[in-house]
Amino acid sequence: MKISGKNILYSLMVTRWGIIVLNFIIGRENIDLNQVDMDSRVYFKEFKKPEWFLDPFAVRVIKEIDKAEVVFEEALKNRFGHGMSTMELSTGTKTLLLLRNRPGHIYYGSLLGDN
Repeated sequence: MKISGKNILYSLMVTRWGIIVLNFIIGRENIDLNQVDMDSRVYFKEFKKPEWFLDPFAVRVIKEIDKAEVVFEEALKNRFGHGMSTMELSTGTKTLLLLRNRPGHIYYGSLLGDN
């Protein structure tokens, strides 16, 4: 669902029962922005780990959103068969990988595209 004109923030939490919950917070006025990781690209660059890309979830997200293939860890191949850096992944992919691997954080979603 696309909500135009609104700021959207995302967070992923794991409950004590192991249930994963994705939260959407619509509107900057509804949260203390000091708790928010405002630019997923910066946090992805700082916190990504090679083992994240071995996860079947990551492989699927990268293939479906960026049309790229994980060769091994951070070695990727784009849709044309050329080498690709993990930093070239879309902001949406980076945010999903952060949500998966750093649950409990809140990410600003206004930089995400339609993919």
